[in-house]
Amino acid sequence: MRIVKLVMAALTLAAAALVSTVSASPAQAADCSGSLIEHLPVGSLGYLDIYYSSSTGNNCARLNSTGSSYGESKYMSVRLNACSASSTSVCNVLDTDSDSGYFEYYAGPVTVYGKGRCLRATYQIKSISKMTPIFHCG
Repeated sequence: MRIVKLVMAALTLAAAALVSTVSASPAQAADCSGSLIEHLPVGSLGYLDIYYSSSTGNNCARLNSTGSSYGESKYMSVRLNACSASSTSVCNVLDTDSDSGYFEYYAGPVTVYGKGRCLRATYQIKSISKMTPIFHCG
């Protein structure tokens, strides 16, 4: 009987350790490095954050869910394009990264090399879809 209690105690501790590892908060699960350069709302459902890292030259974007949609499985998509810096009216795509699917908390992160380039992002939560102008050229 004592061995059974010891085994049960060990299994309980192992299960608790697994749950604490798996249940990391969404913010901890997918971070972008660098400085926040854009914070764009998606109605009342969420926001798109775009970061730039001067040490790597990378831009990173993550679409975050908020409000009543936070924790609810819903369609989300984020795409980040790096465009040629020669035009702010036409995005000649040099690099792209995207993430889409049914998520509870966020889509992304997605990363493109942005030094000396312009950016354009498209993003969607449920039926609200947006596209940025071509911006952050440099």
